[in-house]
Amino acid sequence: MMKDKNPKQELSLIYFSSCPNYEPIKKMLQEIGLIFKEINQDNLQEEDFGKNFTSPTLIMNTDNIIFGGVTDSSKGACSTELPNKKEIVNLLKAVL
Repeated sequence: MMKDKNPKQELSLIYFSSCPNYEPIKKMLQEIGLIFKEINQDNLQEEDFGKNFTSPTLIMNTDNIIFGGVTDSSKGACSTELPNKKEIVNLLKAVL
């Protein structure tokens, strides 16, 4: 299990419900033992934070994208290539 060095850091998983990559990445994050907030884009308004990200996107503190990204469309877009567990751990070590 990875522990945050800075307890004020917040990890968020941004997704939309029909995203085929949401469940696999959520499962990987849980298997690693990460605590994260889920942001379902289906429940957001146009102006809400999280609406204009690809699904899934993993982000730290609303400004440090671990994977995924920003999109110009509020209708949703997919993050097609998911990192594996080892890659997630390595990406997070750089920011934790």
